[in-house]
Amino acid sequence: MNTAAGAVALMLGLALSLGAQSAASGQKELKTTVQPLAGENLRGQWSFELWVPGAIERLRSVWITYDRGYDVMRYYTDPEVRAFARDNTIALMLAHQYPAITPPTGEQGEMDMDMSRGVAQSIFTALDDFARQSDHPEISSAKLILLGFSGIGAMFGHFVQYAPNRV
Repeated sequence: MNTAAGAVALMLGLALSLGAQSAASGQKELKTTVQPLAGENLRGQWSFELWVPGAIERLRSVWITYDRGYDVMRYYTDPEVRAFARDNTIALMLAHQYPAITPPTGEQGEMDMDMSRGVAQSIFTALDDFARQSDHPEISSAKLILLGFSGIGAMFGHFVQYAPNRV
């Protein structure tokens, strides 16, 4: 077998092994998209991912991270963060940022930090879909842990004010 074919075979074997380990451990990797409602200030569908640790009967909370860059986004897949989440019965959600149709700052590509103009509704809709997909209905009403820096940190401050019973 040549080197390239051997490398491909090794990578395929590792991928299958990791997939089997994930399935055997009961972990779930889910995705959903949310279409903004009429009048909301979101440009296009918003996509979300959810990781549910295996062998968890009931989740205590959902830790939401926004993908405002690689450094923050990697918390979602970090093995130590996932171990912490598993040990504390927390699901991890990654929200991929989508810009506002009309950003309040006037800067194209920026988000609207006002929770009432679509961001909160999109998050709650995604959580409801993940509750259904994962067979964890508690996700729809779970407490939320919010992680974000810079503008997202400010946005999450508004989220605390918008939905204090969830944060």
